[in-house]
Amino acid sequence: LSAQNVKKALKSANSFYEQKLYKNAVPAFLEVIKIDPENAEANYKLGVSYLYTIHKIKALPYLQKAEKLNPLIDPELYFHLGRSY
Repeated sequence: LSAQNVKKALKSANSFYEQKLYKNAVPAFLEVIKIDPENAEANYKLGVSYLYTIHKIKALPYLQKAEKLNPLIDPELYFHLGRSY
């Protein structure tokens, strides 16, 4: 799938994320990762979104992957990583 699809899917996911609609953000970010598994932003925000749902234990692998892809993705990365253990 094209970079345009990734951009569109990420825009939709970010919209939910920014509104703190984490339950809606999760499937939207999963869609982005399905198209682009190495997307650091999507991995990071998916991890954070999981922390705000009943599926907190699913957050860790995505936050770890985001850290591996881009350790400077967000100043709160290590705070959220700590929360996910």
